[in-house]
Amino acid sequence: VAATASPTARRHSPNTTLGFVTPWNKKGYDIARRYASKFTHISPVWFDLRATKQGQAFQLQGHHNVDPGWVSELHSQGVKVLPRIHLEGWDQAAYAALLTQKPRQKALAERLLQLCQKHQFDGIVLEWGYLKLTEEAVKQ
Repeated sequence: VAATASPTARRHSPNTTLGFVTPWNKKGYDIARRYASKFTHISPVWFDLRATKQGQAFQLQGHHNVDPGWVSELHSQGVKVLPRIHLEGWDQAAYAALLTQKPRQKALAERLLQLCQKHQFDGIVLEWGYLKLTEEAVKQ
C-alpha cells in the first residue's frame, strides 16, 4: 500500500510558488492558512494605487483590508506576504510621469517601502493593466 501525502504536507518543488488571495473569496484566507506549506509567497489582493491627473500624486487605497493576524500566521509558517498593488485608473500621462521622472519614482518607492514596513510585508506584487502608448510618448 502506497502512502499518500497529506494535502497540507510540504512542497516537493524547490521553486518559488506564488498564490493570490482575493478579498471577495473569503475562503481564500483559510485555504492560504491550510496550505501555507505549499507556497513560498502569498499575495493578498488588497491595494489599489490611483494617480491623480497626470501622475502628480498617488493615492493608495485598501488599508482597511489588511489583516495583521493573518499576515503574522503566514509568516510563522515561513510564507512571505507580498500584497498585490494594482495601478488603478492610470492614464498615459500618469504612466509617463512615473516612468520618466526620478522624483516620482522615488516618491512611490518610499511610499511602498513605508507600507511594507508598517504592515511587515516582505515586498509587493505591482500590477498594471494594458499600457497603450502613442507614438509621441514613445519618442520622449
